[in-house]
Amino acid sequence: MVLGRPWTGFEAVALQEATRKSVRDFAAHLGVEMTTVANWRAGLAAVTPRPLTQELLDTLLVQVGAEVRERFEQILAEGESALRSRRLPIRRGAAAGDTRTAADAGHTPPQVTIPLVGPPIGGSAIGTTDDLIAIELARRTAASDVGSGTVERLEWAVDDLSSAYATTAPTMLLQRLREYLRYTTMLMDSRKTLDEHRRLVVAGGWLALLAATCHVDMGQQSTASVYLSTADELGEQGGQPEIRAWCLETRAWEVLVQGDFSQAVELSRRAQSCAPRGSSVYIQATAQEGRALSRLQDRAGTYDALRRLTRLVSSLPQPEQPEHHFRYDPAKFDSYVATTLAWLGDSAAEFHARQTLDRLLATPASKPRRLASAQLDLGLALVKVGKPEEAVELALTAVNSGRLVPSNYWRVDEVLSAAEEQGADGVSAVRDAFGSLYS
Repeated sequence: MVLGRPWTGFEAVALQEATRKSVRDFAAHLGVEMTTVANWRAGLAAVTPRPLTQELLDTLLVQVGAEVRERFEQILAEGESALRSRRLPIRRGAAAGDTRTAADAGHTPPQVTIPLVGPPIGGSAIGTTDDLIAIELARRTAASDVGSGTVERLEWAVDDLSSAYATTAPTMLLQRLREYLRYTTMLMDSRKTLDEHRRLVVAGGWLALLAATCHVDMGQQSTASVYLSTADELGEQGGQPEIRAWCLETRAWEVLVQGDFSQAVELSRRAQSCAPRGSSVYIQATAQEGRALSRLQDRAGTYDALRRLTRLVSSLPQPEQPEHHFRYDPAKFDSYVATTLAWLGDSAAEFHARQTLDRLLATPASKPRRLASAQLDLGLALVKVGKPEEAVELALTAVNSGRLVPSNYWRVDEVLSAAEEQGADGVSAVRDAFGSLYS
């Protein structure tokens, strides 16, 4: 037992193993970052948790019960080398247990080229450089050139970046993404097992996809296209149909913003056809199809897509990370329904838009960009039912939030133009505010 003295990283991981908690759950229970637990799992036994964590570990060990404490003591008795020799969990469906190198298998894994569009990034990316230094330190202390622990830490970083999307400006997130893309590319050139190669390919695919999404938000179509092509290729090499489906869904959103609604419908349906049924991307592509059909004023098709979306979401559990961009959060449902019905001109849009806005206003800091979009949704719904004055106020609030991105600029104009046609006051003031903030 280690009560009353500082814990080592090995002992902390041993307790995680004994409690059979995931890295995410264990980190959340202790109030530390997932990368901290990942550091311990990578074998940094010399790293001692901070005092608060020591107290929490002591408390947790007391609370877990005799069976868990017995497992904990057994793991300690087996020693650090035995624990480090265990295969870390393989994420995103990659096959586990293949420790052969390419030379062992008699072939060379496909070479992967990840585009690194944009200027070199130094220490300006918040948190990124220090994180990568820690990951690289762990890699260099491992026995192999890459190591499963390094790959796992990179996978957690992908999840963290995907979760940061909801609250981070695209320009800032891209700085962090470029750093990780460069690091992933460097690891591709290192000696590694086939399993490690496959997992690096998948991680690179998600990073490229998230970078493409940021460029779509910023209205940079050509760069987004490069990243989407890369993500699609990596998704194919890594055997990840979800990545490939997300690429199609992201393209659907991109062309919808550009006004090509028919192609958006086609891309959304193609995404559904290659996505695992019931997966987050399958649900998102169904919602995207409904939005595109509403822009075409295909009422029957729109309502059919909304019915299918309702069935898919009705039994969906709350995701572990609802802010994760690539995990469908059931709370998005009302938001998508509001947008779709507002674009269709259905008066029911006002109810859904108000419900969505009220919920987001309860926690405004958690999803600030979605909050700004919800204000525009309600604004459009209101002008459709003859309430332009309130619509203008909502548009001004959305503009002044500073959270709008170029892919949503046209929605401001849509609300203001409709309100202007109805003789609403204050439209010019909102346009001036928009010009001063976003030009």
